[in-house]
Amino acid sequence: MEVVHMLKEILNHEITVKRGVLISLIAALVLSMSVTGYLLMGDYGENVIIKKSNDDVEISFGKEVEEEEIETEKIKVYVVGEVKNPSVVTIEKGQIIEDAVLLAGGFTENADVENINLAYVLTENVMLQIRPKKDISEKDISEKDISEKD
Repeated sequence: MEVVHMLKEILNHEITVKRGVLISLIAALVLSMSVTGYLLMGDYGENVIIKKSNDDVEISFGKEVEEEEIETEKIKVYVVGEVKNPSVVTIEKGQIIEDAVLLAGGFTENADVENINLAYVLTENVMLQIRPKKDISEKDISEKDISEKD
């Protein structure tokens, strides 16, 4: 009722307003300001988008984005060693060693694939060296150690 007293002082007139009418006016004002702000901001939250193509129905939330608009960050990896085409390859950020090796032509027959974590996620500007298999048996190592001791 402070609003009524303020208006009374300003206008120097007795103003009588029912409490329900005053609350309704204030609620309408707040609601209209909220709707106006919502519309001006242009962010309508997560809208449901339904696309139908052939017999498939795709439901997504938010703004529809064309595939060309989605740009993923590319990184370069230098792949050398036991690969068919050693070179610098370009992959998307978050791809793994296996992806880089495939872009370098794949492994050679002599590649030591057993000791590589093919699922390791690569980062920018790394050199990936694929080592050869070690064909040296324990017997060969023992003989070499013995001959070096003599």
